[in-house]
Amino acid sequence: MCDKNMFVAIIATLILCSLNISPSYAAEKQPVVRMAHIVVKPGMRDAFIAAVTEGMRTSVQVEPGVLALYCVADKEHPDKLIFFEIYASEKAYQSHRATPHFKKYIKITKDMSISKSLLETMPVELQDKWHQGN
Repeated sequence: MCDKNMFVAIIATLILCSLNISPSYAAEKQPVVRMAHIVVKPGMRDAFIAAVTEGMRTSVQVEPGVLALYCVADKEHPDKLIFFEIYASEKAYQSHRATPHFKKYIKITKDMSISKSLLETMPVELQDKWHQGN
C-alpha cells in the first residue's frame, strides 16, 4: 500500500505544473501537496461522496489557490478514500480551510468516517509535458 501511495502522490504532484497558478499565490513558489486517507463508515459512502463532491467543486471553482483536488477509492475496499490536494502555497491551503464550503463539508461528514489521516509531502522535482517546451 505504501508504494501505491507514493506513486499516487508523485502523479498528483506532476499534475501541479500543468495548472494555472493565480498571481497572488505565485510569489510563494512552493506548492503544498497533501494526501488524505479517509475510511468511511459502512453505508455512509454515498452521502460522504455527495458532500465531498460539492465542497471540492466549489473549492476548485472559487479559490484561486486550490490547484487540484482529487478523490479516488481503493478498488478492493471502496470505503477507503484517498484525496490528492494541491495548493499554490501554505497560505492558499490555510485560506481553503477557512472557507464556508470547507467548514460545511467538515460539519456534514464529521460522523461519517472511521478514520482519517493526512500525509504531507514535499515536492522534490516537478516535471510534466507542458513545462518541457517552456
